[in-house]
Amino acid sequence: MGIAATALKDWKTARQSWNFFGLKLDVNDDELNMNLGSTPVRLNPNSEVVWARRIDPARTLIESVPLPESKRRFNDLLLNDGAPVGYRIANGIEYPVFNELQVLTESNYKTFSVVAETENQNKIDQLGHLCDKEGIGFEDWTTVRILAGNAARVYLKNNMIMIIKYQQMQSERLGWQQ
Repeated sequence: MGIAATALKDWKTARQSWNFFGLKLDVNDDELNMNLGSTPVRLNPNSEVVWARRIDPARTLIESVPLPESKRRFNDLLLNDGAPVGYRIANGIEYPVFNELQVLTESNYKTFSVVAETENQNKIDQLGHLCDKEGIGFEDWTTVRILAGNAARVYLKNNMIMIIKYQQMQSERLGWQQ
């Protein structure tokens, strides 16, 4: 009921529902805006898994730059299911993966991509830092790997690195949004 109430923006019912599951929220009509940390979310329809920031038990904001074919964007607001469909490990911590149910709000960001050829990872890192400094989402898509038929990514920001290993390539596929 909490997910349905969230989708309908019935914040009072959503709060009552989340309290039933152990949260201690004031029951009122104010929109929830919590900080429940980051979690992987499986996007529909292509099953790419991205990192997103949980703002309540049923909504996340995409923190990664999704692949263009996903039709999702950095900072899209998603409605997510509450039941984990798997787990990802980052820095030795296990995170539940939630399925996207729908896009609630598309962000104003657009996705751009480039193939950069360099043997100097510092150049890629420098570009990433410049994007971060300007508030532009940045992703090294060479980290995307197929796992059990589903795309997954290595998250390289804020010292959070997935333990999925990949070989460095001379040709890098990069994406950013602004």
